[in-house]
Amino acid sequence: MDVDGNNQTNLTNEPSTDIDHRWSPDGMQIAFENFRTFDNEIWVMDADGSHLTNLTDDPGADTSPSWRPEE
Repeated sequence: MDVDGNNQTNLTNEPSTDIDHRWSPDGMQIAFENFRTFDNEIWVMDADGSHLTNLTDDPGADTSPSWRPEE
């Protein structure tokens, strides 16, 4: 997406909603919460939408992703 909000690109094409997006401190990845596995889990992907990875697998709701501050 451009700085002015134009040229937006859908990165996930998932029918369920991706929420609570958090950019990594270096701007290379996005962490977010999604219900795609019928349970709230935390996912991460590269900024271009590639390398989608499920980080959590827990029967409880995993919410509010955050990044550890850079050292």
